[in-house]
Amino acid sequence: MKYGIDITNRMISVKVIKALKKRGQAVIDFREIQTPFLGENLYKKVLLANQTRIDIYVSLNEVSGEKDSISIFSGMNEVELRFVSQFKKEMLNIGFKEFNIINGSNFYLIKNIKAPCLIITIEKYMISLDNNDLSEKIVNALMSLLNANS
Repeated sequence: MKYGIDITNRMISVKVIKALKKRGQAVIDFREIQTPFLGENLYKKVLLANQTRIDIYVSLNEVSGEKDSISIFSGMNEVELRFVSQFKKEMLNIGFKEFNIINGSNFYLIKNIKAPCLIITIEKYMISLDNNDLSEKIVNALMSLLNANS
C-alpha cells in the first residue's frame, strides 16, 4: 500500500514513516507542504495525494484540552471505518474512552482526495501519551488495512 502521512508531531511522524517503510510500505510525507496560506496548503496536499495515487491519507493532530478524546473525520467508506475500528481498539488499551467518528465528507481534503481520507484529532488532558506508544498504535491500525486487503 501507499500511505499518505500528515502528522504534525515530527517525532511521531518520523517513527510512523520509518515503521511503515521497514515493513516494505510506500509512504508519502505531507508534512513538507508548508505555505503561509491554509487554502494553498490544502490545495497542494490534494494535488500531491492524487498525483502520487496514495491508497489512504491520514492526518493526525494532537491538542491539549479539557478531556481525553479522539475525533476522527472521514468520508465513512469501508476502508476508513476499518481503520477507525482498529485504531479505537488500540487507543482503548491506553485509556481513551471517548471516540467521536464524524462524517467529514464536506471537508476539502476528504472531498477532493481520491483515496480514503482520515483526519484525526487527539485531545489530551489526563492521559500521558508516549510518542512511541502512539506511533505503534497508528502503525498497527494502518497495517491492519493491508492485512484486510490480503
